[in-house]
Order: sequence, then structure tokens, then C-alpha cells
Amino acid sequence: MVKITYISHSCFAVEQEHSVLVFDYYQGELPLWNPEKTIYVFVSHRHYDHFSKEIFRWTEQYPKIKYILSDDISEASYDASEICRSDLTRIAPNQTETIGNCVIETFRSTDEGVAFLVSCEEKLFYHAGDLNWWHWEEESTLYNETMKERYQSEIGKLKEALSGKTIDVAFLVLDPRQEDAYALGMEHFLLEIPVQFAVPMHLWEEYALAKQYVETYGQTHEKTRFWCVSGKGEEVILPEEA
Repeated sequence: MVKITYISHSCFAVEQEHSVLVFDYYQGELPLWNPEKTIYVFVSHRHYDHFSKEIFRWTEQYPKIKYILSDDISEASYDASEICRSDLTRIAPNQTETIGNCVIETFRSTDEGVAFLVSCEEKLFYHAGDLNWWHWEEESTLYNETMKERYQSEIGKLKEALSGKTIDVAFLVLDPRQEDAYALGMEHFLLEIPVQFAVPMHLWEEYALAKQYVETYGQTHEKTRFWCVSGKGEEVILPEEA
């Protein structure tokens, strides 16, 4: 069984038989998990909407906890004494680490930090962080072309790393602030990368945008299922075939 819980913004918790993966927590209520499970806490970068020092307080409740932090997060931004009972790994872009029963590969964000590709308990998860095709009308043509090239390059590296494998669950940026360009990143990703189950995130609580994306582009991706969250705390159980 794989159960996914939407916490807030870009934070999702993925519970498996022996492990829980928590991505980019900054606020919201967590489910309760069996303290015998290993909790892997991933932080893609230092932005306030992806990182909170609150995560280091979870050691009291979950003794088997491991932190995987992008190396753009300064060590001065947290108190090392708060995490003395846990494992912490700082990870850079274009790096591969095996931590517990997870194999973690990182890709360079087009903003700050990294995106994560995580293999855990025979499932493959991708969390974009802020790796996205950022296109802003107020920016120059050169800026937007550079963003396009950098994004497509990183997705090309991901495609090569997958070597034909399919991602079971991909958490992908869909940002309403990009207005008419909101779908560029997610659409390019799904045209290039095979995904069983796609989850739009980074919606700033404008949840209708996810449904708009699926209605507009969903038929193009017949082999991909979508989960469009509509509120914090929602849960979904992955289909057996995913």
C-alpha cells in the first residue's frame, strides 16, 4: 500500500509499509505514523514555503527519522543540537545517495536547490521542488529563453537517469502566478517522462487550476492518472498497478 497525504502547498507525505517520505514541509497538520517506521524528511531548498525548522522537532515522536536537506540551506539556519539524535544528509545537485532503504538522485533546480528522484520500497517518486519552466511576462526574452533551456536540460538528464523506467508518482509544479504560461513545465515533463500518477502542487491554494490543467491537457496523457487536491489533509491510496 502507498498512501499519499496532502499537507500544504508543495508538501506531501507518502506512507509505505516500512517508510514515510515527507517532502518540503513548511506548515500544516501531519498524520500520525507508526514510530517504528523510518521517516525520511526531504527539503528541496531554503525558501520559506518549502522549509521550516519545525521539522527538527519531530525527532521526539519519531526516533527513526532521517533528514535530507539541499545544500543551499545554511547550517546556521538551524540548531544542530535539535537533531543530534537523527541522521542528516546535506545533498547537492547532480548527486546520488543511498540512505536507509532509499536511493536518492538530485537534479539542479531552475530556482534554488534541487529536485528529488527517490526509489523506495520498489516505488519511484519524483518531487520537483522549484524545478520548473519559469516563464514571466515581465521578464526579458533572454531570461525566459534561459529558463526554458535550463528546464529542458534538467528534464533531459532525468530522462537519461530513468533509462526507460516509469515514475510511479510525480509531484509537479503548477503555479497560478505564471498566468497563461502556468502549464509549460508540467506539460513538457509529462510529454518527456513516463509517469503513472501525477500530482500538481505549488498551487498557492488555487486548486481549480489543477482541474483546469487536466481538462485542457489530460487527454494527451492517456497512461497517466492525475490527483487534483482540493484541500489540506486529503488522502489517496495508490492504485495497485501504480
